[in-house]
Amino acid sequence: MPRIFFAALFFIISLSSCGNKIETGIPLFNNVAFKLQGQEKAIPLEAAAEKKYRTYFNNQPLNQIPLLKHIKHPDYELFIGLPYNTSFERLKQNRASTETQHISCTPNSCFKQYKTDDLQITEYLYQTPGKSLIFIAALTALPNLPDSLFSAAAFGQRILITE
Repeated sequence: MPRIFFAALFFIISLSSCGNKIETGIPLFNNVAFKLQGQEKAIPLEAAAEKKYRTYFNNQPLNQIPLLKHIKHPDYELFIGLPYNTSFERLKQNRASTETQHISCTPNSCFKQYKTDDLQITEYLYQTPGKSLIFIAALTALPNLPDSLFSAAAFGQRILITE
């Protein structure tokens, strides 16, 4: 009986130590994940989510940003896209060309907030150390939520990169 117990214990410890899980984030690509918070849930991509994403974010033919993940919360939605066939500088210039309430850029990120169709919209573009691009967009109808939850620092901390 003790042999079975120790064998089972060894098996469980072995399984738990073999995982390559990145904290509590959802994997995006390679060693990059996005950390979920609170009541957020990654849901399967559906036609309605893709249509909403194309309407607000992926509507310019020169800057392709296909939708990769859709995350829902009772108060907001997050969309994660992976830009391709473009550069960080081109996307940064394109995102800065529209009217905004707030836009700020650093050498590896660009953040902007604006309002349209009674929605508060936040966009965050991030360039990983390996030069891969990640686009995160948040939609909410709550006017004060973007200031408290969707800041450049908050989005930056939610991108998890392991070496």
